[in-house]
Amino acid sequence: MKKIIYSFLPVTLFLIVFLIPSKSFAYTDTSIYNIETSGIVGEQNTQNALQKLRQDTGWWATYKPTGATVPYYQINSGGYYGEDNVKAIINQFQQTTGVNASYRPIGDPVPYKQVVSGGYYGEDYVKNIIQAFQNSTGFSATYQPTGAGIQKKRIISGGYIGEDNVKQVLQKFQAATGIPAKYESNGQYQEYYQLVSGGYYGEDNVKSILQNFVSQTGIPATYVPSAYIDTYTVLTGGFVGEANTQSIVSQIKNDLGLVVKYVPGFQPNVFNIVFDPLSGDSLTKVTNYLDQKHWWYSKTNTGKPVPLYYNIVSDPSLDKGQLDKALGFFQQRNWWATVKPTGQKFYNVFQIVSDPITDELTSKGLNFFAQNGWWATSQSTNELYYQYYNIISEPLLEKEKVDKAVNFFKNNGWWVTSQDTNKTGYTLFWITSDPILGSDNAANALKFFTNHNWYAVSQPTGKSEGVYKIVVGGFQGYDATLGYANLITSTYGWQTTPVKVVNGPQVTYTNYNLTLNDMLNLEMGLSPQTEKYMNDPAYIFSAYIDPVNNIITADPTVNVRSGPGTNYSIVSKLNKGYSGFKIVGKVGNGDWTQISLRWKNAQPADVQYYLDPNNFPSDSKEYFQFLKLSSPAGINVDEVNTKILNANTGILNGRAAAFVQAAKQYNINEMYLISHALLETGNGSSALAKGVTYNGQVVYNMYGYGAFDSCPLQCGAKTAYDMGWFTPDQAIIGGAALIGSGYINNATFQQDTLYKMRWNPVNPYHQYATDIAWSAAQVNSIYNLYKLLDNYTLYMDIPVYK
Repeated sequence: MKKIIYSFLPVTLFLIVFLIPSKSFAYTDTSIYNIETSGIVGEQNTQNALQKLRQDTGWWATYKPTGATVPYYQINSGGYYGEDNVKAIINQFQQTTGVNASYRPIGDPVPYKQVVSGGYYGEDYVKNIIQAFQNSTGFSATYQPTGAGIQKKRIISGGYIGEDNVKQVLQKFQAATGIPAKYESNGQYQEYYQLVSGGYYGEDNVKSILQNFVSQTGIPATYVPSAYIDTYTVLTGGFVGEANTQSIVSQIKNDLGLVVKYVPGFQPNVFNIVFDPLSGDSLTKVTNYLDQKHWWYSKTNTGKPVPLYYNIVSDPSLDKGQLDKALGFFQQRNWWATVKPTGQKFYNVFQIVSDPITDELTSKGLNFFAQNGWWATSQSTNELYYQYYNIISEPLLEKEKVDKAVNFFKNNGWWVTSQDTNKTGYTLFWITSDPILGSDNAANALKFFTNHNWYAVSQPTGKSEGVYKIVVGGFQGYDATLGYANLITSTYGWQTTPVKVVNGPQVTYTNYNLTLNDMLNLEMGLSPQTEKYMNDPAYIFSAYIDPVNNIITADPTVNVRSGPGTNYSIVSKLNKGYSGFKIVGKVGNGDWTQISLRWKNAQPADVQYYLDPNNFPSDSKEYFQFLKLSSPAGINVDEVNTKILNANTGILNGRAAAFVQAAKQYNINEMYLISHALLETGNGSSALAKGVTYNGQVVYNMYGYGAFDSCPLQCGAKTAYDMGWFTPDQAIIGGAALIGSGYINNATFQQDTLYKMRWNPVNPYHQYATDIAWSAAQVNSIYNLYKLLDNYTLYMDIPVYK
């Protein structure tokens, strides 16, 4: 590591005038937070709420138990008389409280009763009484016959010809009497006949005859096949040559008027001729023709016979005169024909039949036919009817209902009684609510009964629901998370709390009003150094080296070159008296000496890499070079004492509180102080750390101030004595003031990050080291300490170049 300080006034003035940073003091919180809701009772309720939240927002969310539970309660009332009464109370309870409830019987069951009236004449009359009973009491009732039954009769009329005729009579009958009835055939019918001719040869021939028949008689008819003839496929061949075969095809068309086709035979260039299916005379004509030509042929039955003879058949008819006319058409021409029954029957005589009816209605119905001069009679049926009926109420349980039903009849002066049924039921009931979650809800439900001065009690059921909270995440930044939390509260009514789950830095950005290239040019003028080229050869003019003492003799500096000659590039400059190199040996004629040199001039590309903050992303260890050392991290004292300042750290064990006090008092990152102290004291084991006596007083030095290499213990103790560090905590807190004043809290240089200590964009001449990798290399200790902790806040200051 190289330290360098410049005191060139012009440079300083330039920097003071032009390199004033433009800085935003607002931090961007990059920590990751979850939002936790207040408790939601019941896992199903929580799952429903979670699903709604996910659907509305698309956010990741889950839920977890809080460990709390809420018990269920049940309200049990006193007894209430009457089922309708208890139902009405339950309905009122549910509407008032929103709690469902049911009822249960108390005591032993009692029989239901039915109210039974005396007999009433006529079914219509008893129906009217039942309607009045229902209107008056609200109870349903039925009726049943009493006394001996009388056979019902049905009326059967004489026959009426034609369906339209009987329909008219039936309509008049029902309109005049109101008696339900229908009509049906009396069994009389007429048969349908049709004419069938003899057979006629050929379809064209029979079509012509049929056309004449229909046009002359006006009788609809058709024709049907009566005899069939087989058809054959004729094949002749084989004919040599396609042209020859085509000429034969043309010849057959000319001679016979038939269109045929030819197909390849079994031999090359040999063809057969195929005729369409033939029968009768056309078949004979073709075979005779082929015989005359002496051409070979074969004929094959197609299995598809075609009609040869046809009969003419008229439509079925009941009109004998029409059928005689049709038969005369054929007889006049001496053609055979006959008339045959079709088997179809036409029923055209109907009688009217009433439903089974009483004697009174039977007389009324017979009188209708007698008045119209039509014959009719009546027949007894197996169906009975009654003249007198009893009324029977629905089963009634409560005494009030039975009395109400009985009084209806008594008030009208009618005989009535009540009878037990086989059905039993209960008259006394108590109400039991559904389980109610939570004592407050149960108390509200209980008020319904107490407000009516009714007895009721609330009792725990022994069951409970867990309390859960919804966890939504992860959001970056506390402010953004708080905004989302407030949105959840306003939307769903849940109380919310942001909870940090991943520590992320609070990031601010400082704009130095320089381009990266401007900054690079400034830094290149300050001879930045690197170890990158330590293994590359280096050469010094031999006259400027004292080989015996291994020191530089040039005054004030000498150039180190990449080769043995002034034409080679300069890789470093060494001051007079510098001895931090090794002589490898002289080269050539001895004018130049090769040396081994660790530190050499860095190239622009090397410097730009370490200068550019974009090369060190937030997930890299080197990102800690931007840690703002002037901002305390807010560590947890107990956690630091447990995980870092424990028994393995000697005198520093358990002293996290002193570092926290120092951090707050002097605005220094406490983890930086701890890292510094652990390094300088050898994990709290050095003599200065454990305390040494100076001028009769035990003093402590935790950061190695004044402990020079020539007198580490004595000089370090003197510094501690002069500063008044007489306890370990005084050394921790007092030493922090010195650490802060040199760089971190220096108002002029403003170097409160490792990056600024190395590069100092405000005043580049004031730099802690010339090693271009220094700031990136210094983060190991503090980075590793942070990795041990869970509770802290990182503040990062990232430089921004135009």
